[in-house]
Amino acid sequence: MSLQVLVDLAAALEVRTDELLYEQRPSERNASIEAITQILNTCTTQQLRVLEDIIKTAKISLSKNY
Repeated sequence: MSLQVLVDLAAALEVRTDELLYEQRPSERNASIEAITQILNTCTTQQLRVLEDIIKTAKISLSKNY
């Protein structure tokens, strides 16, 4: 991943780049899971299907690069 991609991704997710680079502590992980769950709970079934595809693709990419 190039530096520019990292910066663009962080901007899109509205997080700091170090949050993408370093593992989270358990409490931070749980907070992230809760925040994601809250977002997902507001989605329609169709939106959830699209997000599922996005997450699967992103996870594959993350697994290859990290």
